[in-house]
Order: sequence, then C-alpha cells, then structure tokens
Amino acid sequence: MESLANDFAKDLPLVITRFFNIIGPGQRDVFLVPKLIHHYAEKKHIIPLGNMDVSRDFSDVRDVCSAVERLMSLYSGKYRIAKKTNTMSIYNVSNGRATSLREILSLLTELTQHSPEFIVRSDLLRDNEIMSLWGDNRKLIQDVEYQTQYRLQETLRWMLDSYTLDNDTHN
Repeated sequence: MESLANDFAKDLPLVITRFFNIIGPGQRDVFLVPKLIHHYAEKKHIIPLGNMDVSRDFSDVRDVCSAVERLMSLYSGKYRIAKKTNTMSIYNVSNGRATSLREILSLLTELTQHSPEFIVRSDLLRDNEIMSLWGDNRKLIQDVEYQTQYRLQETLRWMLDSYTLDNDTHN
C-alpha cells in the first residue's frame, strides 16, 4: 500500500503511520492483551496460549493519539504549501521496544495477585511466528519530540479497572 501511495504523493502530500500493537480499554478479547485482561479479571485458573516466547511493541492508545495529534499539527501547514512535490513521510507509531509475553503475564500476576496456569495449545501456535517485533520510532521522536507518557503497567492497570467497571455495570 505504501508503494501505491507513493505514486500519488506527487499530487497529494501524504503522511503514513505504521501502528504497532495498540492497547487500551474497550478492545475485543480476540486480541492477546485484552484476552489476558479478561482471564485475569475473571480469575480464570487456566489460560490457553500460543507461543509464550514472543515479544511485541505495545503502545497505550493515549500515547498513540498524542502521536497522531502531533503529526497532524506538524503537517497541517505543510499540506497547504506543498504543491506538486513528492512528499510522503512514514512514521512508526510505536513504543520503540519489544516486551515479552512473559513480562506481561508477570505484570498481570503482580497487579491482580492472581497466578493462573498457562497451557500452550497447538491450535494457537503460528507456523511462521515472528519472535520479536518492534517499531523504530526515532523519526517520530525527532520530528515531533514524541515521548510515551504511559508505562505498560499503568496501561494494564487501566485496562483491568475498566474491565471490572464494565462488568459491574452490566451485572
């Protein structure tokens, strides 16, 4: 898609954002972290997982919104003055580091004081699993002085609290 977008960049200045794993309250539990939040909040005794040795770049949704807002501010004036120039900027909106699944499990255990058993299920394993994936956010930091505001532990606490509130409201 980026290659296709580049064909149009001479007529329309473009800013492309590559989002990594965005987390926060309200996500469906088909995604890993919300699924874990659900299991921990419900005090499930067994949590089925796939590969437990993966690491990913997780970003708090509030940090992601801040990054997008900064990029919009930076480029709003540039859009008006950039005519017929090949301008396409690409940003990795990310935390800039990979966090292991085991670290997330440890944080959730600490936050909830709940220690479930983890079962690796073959149907949850991926054939071509990328073991570690993170985004290089140096351009984002350089161009808009981006800094994350929320530590992973704070985001997980926010998600746990929101999950509990949502379920208390529905009961």
